[in-house]
Amino acid sequence: MMEFIEWSDDYCVGNNLIDIQHKLFFEMVKDLSNRMGSDKHDVKAKDIIQFLQDYVDMHFSAEEAIMSEVSFPDIQDHQAIHNEFSKNIQRFSDELHSDEVSHILDKVLTLTQNWFLEHILTQDKQLMKYLH
Repeated sequence: MMEFIEWSDDYCVGNNLIDIQHKLFFEMVKDLSNRMGSDKHDVKAKDIIQFLQDYVDMHFSAEEAIMSEVSFPDIQDHQAIHNEFSKNIQRFSDELHSDEVSHILDKVLTLTQNWFLEHILTQDKQLMKYLH
């Protein structure tokens, strides 16, 4: 398990709604990381996956609407990446019925940590220059 970083305003893209939602996601991933390090039995997998499903539905549609408003040129590629992430979360939800919970939580944690570090901090930052 990787040591999780602290939130910094350097991670902001310059849109209050997106930045608040990213920070919420960051805090959820950090909380999951901390709890997984202590006691996996304390972690409610169904609640985490449900939060992620609700979050991606809400956040991706808001972010894509903003991208559309500012004529972000890579919106289709970005939507495809969002769709892939959503499919992964749905797959984890489906696996909850047939796989060991701690194994699924490990995969969820890896996916969400990588998403934050690779997607939010790199690809979403490209949106910044179109917001100003």
